[in-house]
Amino acid sequence: MASGDIDDKDALLTTIPIDCYQNEELPSAFAYPHFYEPHPIAKYACDQVREQIETLAAEEWAQHNFFRRNGVGKMFGVLVVRTDNGSLGYLKAYSGSITGVIHPEQYGFCTSLFNPFEPCERTGFLYLAEEAELNSMNRLIEELGSDPKRKQLQTALDAVKERAKNSLTLAKREQKQQKKKRQVLREQMREELNHADFAAFEANLAQESAYYQRKVKQVKAANAEELELAQTLLDEYEMELHGLKQRRREKSNSIQTQIFQQYQFLNINGQRKSLLPIFADTPLRRPPPGAGDCAAPRLLQQAFISALKPIAMAEFWW
Repeated sequence: MASGDIDDKDALLTTIPIDCYQNEELPSAFAYPHFYEPHPIAKYACDQVREQIETLAAEEWAQHNFFRRNGVGKMFGVLVVRTDNGSLGYLKAYSGSITGVIHPEQYGFCTSLFNPFEPCERTGFLYLAEEAELNSMNRLIEELGSDPKRKQLQTALDAVKERAKNSLTLAKREQKQQKKKRQVLREQMREELNHADFAAFEANLAQESAYYQRKVKQVKAANAEELELAQTLLDEYEMELHGLKQRRREKSNSIQTQIFQQYQFLNINGQRKSLLPIFADTPLRRPPPGAGDCAAPRLLQQAFISALKPIAMAEFWW
């Protein structure tokens, strides 16, 4: 087969001509994917994929904002593999998604382990349907949050708080002023009245003091009642908004958990495991968003599905 030919048995496998590696010393072990020097045979595969990307970027993938166009770019990867007949080929993949591309396998790229555009065959989970429901919640929350009635209730509560603060300040100020007056009168009458009359006078002062204490308490009670009413009206409205936000949070967590469950990874021994148990022993005990959507996991998954032996890998930004 010539360079870049697609394997007859595997549409995702591109053959590597033997003259590209017959004089190369191939890796004896698969390199650690987070720290390695790409092997020349993997670099060769990268060059081939870059040429394909340039063509696709100008045609079918024109909607995507590639790095070469001063855009955000995309991580691509290749995995050089050995087939059961001993020949070499490579798989290619990209991380995340490309604008306008629903089926990357149509272009020879490995698919995601989870396709949001199609229902899961095992569980029937369809991300787009769940996302639509979540978006509906978001719109309702936004509508409630910006509802003029909510603003009016909040403004009314703020006004009640301000009135309560001012009325209590005035009541306490009056109480303090009257106390000073009584102190002056007490000292004045102490010299002018006999013991019996002064005792009666002090009793009157005590009643006057109690009156202003009751007045402050009455102001506090009236303020508390008015505040409670204004707060209750706003709380009734806020409870609906809070309940929606809580249901949205639960819905979002449920969707994320179901997404993680869709990612069923194979290892080289054919054992299958989803993202959740894979990350169970990590410090966070939960996969980060986007886990499983990188190029490397897609490449290895496809290799194990097709019983291909990984030889070397390389990734590049484009």
